[in-house]
Amino acid sequence: MFRGIQKGEFRCHPCQVILLSDIPALKESVFKDIPALDPVVIRKVRETFGIQGVVDFNPEGDSRSRNIPWKTISASVLTRDGYSCRVCGKSSIEPVNSSTGYHKVHFGLEVHHIIPRKDGGSDNFQNLITLCEECHHRTFSNGYSGVPIIPDEASLYRYERTIYLAVPSDLADGEMRIMKAILPNHQRSEGGNIIPFEGTGMQILFSAFSLEDYRQFVRYADTILHIGDYVTYVVNSQEGKVKVRFLKDVSGNLLA
Repeated sequence: MFRGIQKGEFRCHPCQVILLSDIPALKESVFKDIPALDPVVIRKVRETFGIQGVVDFNPEGDSRSRNIPWKTISASVLTRDGYSCRVCGKSSIEPVNSSTGYHKVHFGLEVHHIIPRKDGGSDNFQNLITLCEECHHRTFSNGYSGVPIIPDEASLYRYERTIYLAVPSDLADGEMRIMKAILPNHQRSEGGNIIPFEGTGMQILFSAFSLEDYRQFVRYADTILHIGDYVTYVVNSQEGKVKVRFLKDVSGNLLA
């Protein structure tokens, strides 16, 4: 199915069995399925708040301390995340009764610690993500760690689910249904790496995979490119905006 590889057959390194634990890109994660932010958004938040350390959240969270007042960093995180829940996209404004003349509206959003404070989680950008009250509440039933797993969205982890994956042209197979899209605000450098760049964006190729086929492709790609992990981005395709996974090599470079 991938350049002559049949289903269930892998051309791995000699005498080596590749396990799910060997390649992070083979581990499914709710966090990594949340689209990463556009680098231009990150830059603008840095400029607005005068904080050079603004970054997107880290799926693993973070436990390093940071000396930024909570009022400042929480406002920065809300701005970074576009005042929207990063899980469900909710961004509602709700009226609040107040005897004073202040705080008459409420966004229904909360800044959530990926690693809870009680477990050593820090107040820094890598450990903070915006959730709506409903999604935040669900973290309690999930051990108050990570992001909520919503029961009626169990299909997120079903074996039959469809995964859209960016496919480097030299790994594309004639049997794949290849689609084209634009990854906004990125370009290919002279060295061939994909880097942030404010502009229209660059064209990428992507295809639809079942979870089983995705795992086979990653194992196959690892024998050639040494896969590290994956990150999800929103791309602009003919069908509209699509969430697409991008594999990264062990140096963290996007592969597309």
